[in-house]
Formats: sequence, structure tokens, C-alpha cells
Amino acid sequence: MRVIAFYSFFNVSNPRLLKERINLHFLLKQIKGSIIVSEEGLNGTIAVSSKLEKKIIDYLMSLGCLLYTSDAADEGLGVDLGGRRI
Repeated sequence: MRVIAFYSFFNVSNPRLLKERINLHFLLKQIKGSIIVSEEGLNGTIAVSSKLEKKIIDYLMSLGCLLYTSDAADEGLGVDLGGRRI
């Protein structure tokens, strides 16, 4: 299991629609976590199985998100949020 923190600042004209789109995507994959969606962008932290990690990272990057993963402590990196930027 990995923890992924992410954020992206961009103009969201319809936060409700983006929320529903992300929620459906994550519900189908049984992803757990918290995501804030607003007119200014999104911010969240989710728990992902190692099996789904690559697909979820690709999805979040398609939304323009900057990501941090929980494996940074194992790698000895010291970047913001205790993670590594992907």
C-alpha cells in the first residue's frame, strides 16, 4: 500500500463535475482517501495498492497534478512533504 499526496492549481469551471469524475474513477478502483475540489484546483491524499499505483499516478498526472509518494523515506530523500516528486 502506498500513500500519494497530490495537488494542482488550475481554474475549475465546474468543481462538482470534476469531483464526480474523480470520485467515479476512484470508486471503481476502490481507492480510499480525501480530495478537495474547488474552483482553484484540487488537493488530496489517497491510499493505493502497489498493483494500481502506476495507473493512479498516470491518471493524476493527466489532471496536471504534482505528486508525492510514501516511499521517499525508504529512498532517503528529503523533498517537501517527506516525499519525492514524480
